[in-house]
Amino acid sequence: PRFIPSCTDEALEGLGRLAAKYDTHIQSHCSESDWEHEYVIDRFNKHDAFALNDFGLLQDKSIMAHCTFLADDDAELFAETGTAISHCPISNVFFSNGVLPVAHLHSKGVDIGLGTDISGGFSPSLFDNARQAVISSRML
Repeated sequence: PRFIPSCTDEALEGLGRLAAKYDTHIQSHCSESDWEHEYVIDRFNKHDAFALNDFGLLQDKSIMAHCTFLADDDAELFAETGTAISHCPISNVFFSNGVLPVAHLHSKGVDIGLGTDISGGFSPSLFDNARQAVISSRML
């Protein structure tokens, strides 16, 4: 799924069933912005991570982009399910979404890789994103 706000409950349920049936990889956005974070809380009375998990979308083949608003219990759920994060630092800065606390999430047992979000920012370059990851991490 693109992210929870763009999907009906039926779509999320169906995607979870398909992922389980065909043992597929899952990629989505999770807790990317304050707007998305609040939208999901209003809709489900829980954070994105727990809502996605309820639909069967967090597993060891799941990669969630951004995750700048993950709470510690969300991070623990990611670690338990084997869900990884695609850190997209240029996109996060470009859209003023926040800074991913990489060291903190890693200390919680969450696997984190570097992503580009392709159109989310001024450059899809992995090198530019690596540079921005270092700059952003120094802000914390």
